[in-house]
Amino acid sequence: MERAAWAAGLIAKMIQGSIDKKINPMELVQLEKLSFMLPVQKDTNIKMKASGVRHEVVNGAVNIHIAYEFIKV
Repeated sequence: MERAAWAAGLIAKMIQGSIDKKINPMELVQLEKLSFMLPVQKDTNIKMKASGVRHEVVNGAVNIHIAYEFIKV
């Protein structure tokens, strides 16, 4: 009986992964909206330009990882 439950769980994860990759990818936040200016000295700013976003679901929580480019302005 445990094998059947394990197999059903594995199949459910595979199906959900397939659905997530094909149907669910929607843009919730634009990268431009995640970019901002960061003052570091009196006359210098650094633009934090978002260059990529990825997510993961761990223990029922969504973790969002944002990659930034640092541009001296």
